[in-house]
Amino acid sequence: MANSKKGRKIIIFSLAGIVLAGLTAGAILRKREAVITIQTEKVTRRNLTEVVTANGKIQPVLQVKISPEVSGEIIELPVKEGECVQKGTLILKIKPDFYIAQRNQSQACYKSSLAMQDTSEAN
Repeated sequence: MANSKKGRKIIIFSLAGIVLAGLTAGAILRKREAVITIQTEKVTRRNLTEVVTANGKIQPVLQVKISPEVSGEIIELPVKEGECVQKGTLILKIKPDFYIAQRNQSQACYKSSLAMQDTSEAN
């Protein structure tokens, strides 16, 4: 009976030791972290350059709104985008057909009015 109690104690302590050794080995293997390498240099004076990447919007200092006095189909664009222009420079040419027809109609109305005036004076 003393041998069986002694044998049980040996088995229990052996199992406890094996479990403890397994837990220790597992903890050691889990804690392995990547080795961080660093660089060192002697202290010296120099300029630091830092590059910053950011989103943003570019806006001009002076913004000019261009609007036509008349509307119509654009037939010519002699100025390129971004090109500097002076006051009075032709920026675009609008198809003049509609405006020529209006002018001719106005002239015809004027001449008709003059003819009516002459007729009234004669009567």
